[in-house]
Amino acid sequence: MAATHPDFEMIQRRLRRLDPAWYPPAMAFDNDYGPSMARGLDAALAELEQAHGLAPLTLGPKPPPAMAPIGPNKLEKRFRFLLEDPVAPLMVRVAVDLIGTLEKPGAPDNPVIIAWADEVAQCVGTAYNRWAADFYNDDKIPWCGLFMAVCAVRAANGRPARMPPNKYLAALAWVEFGTPIAPSHAAVGDVIVMTRAGGGHVTLCVGIEKGGARFFGLGGNQGDAVTIAPFALSRVTACRRPNYQALPPGARRIIVGASGEASSSREA
Repeated sequence: MAATHPDFEMIQRRLRRLDPAWYPPAMAFDNDYGPSMARGLDAALAELEQAHGLAPLTLGPKPPPAMAPIGPNKLEKRFRFLLEDPVAPLMVRVAVDLIGTLEKPGAPDNPVIIAWADEVAQCVGTAYNRWAADFYNDDKIPWCGLFMAVCAVRAANGRPARMPPNKYLAALAWVEFGTPIAPSHAAVGDVIVMTRAGGGHVTLCVGIEKGGARFFGLGGNQGDAVTIAPFALSRVTACRRPNYQALPPGARRIIVGASGEASSSREA
């Protein structure tokens, strides 16, 4: 749980007045001392230090990470186009940075995954999101919707239209995200919702397999990790495109071949 105190709301309001980027207008004042407030305070103090001619204060070297490196270094060769021009949509780039994040077997849980629910609640302080931050304390609870939500809030830059849907932990809730697109026209960055026995799954489209029967999804809780995996297009319940202000150049239909080649289609 984040620390709370009535004075924290005043800090949040002052940060927004100084620079809305430190505490975006879409973010509710919630009396919580969480990641967004901490980043804003750090930026404000850095400006004051610079104005007074003070060198940045450091606390010495950070300890080595407890987990193996994650991110683009774990991206398969055939998906390297996601790192090249034209750049992939921001939700995909956020997701690529998290490739390799693992659900920990047994106890304890992976604190990185658990913290995502708190981050979402900090960015969008709805009653459900605050409940989800309290509820999500075990990475054995399905977390594909949680992964999609943290990608969405990090890519939203405070824009309400890009925030996760209500009840985002449920994969099928993502049928309310963005705008509908025909699954046959799915492009890189589109959110794909699928049905499965007992529920659903949500993932990001990062390519279509040659032949068109399957697509590649970058998502969480895929083999207990953030991975890219193939899925049958026949399973798709909905394809939803984020509410872009302008379609990113990388939001295109990509055909990915088994041997690694990728080619662009004009269908996006």
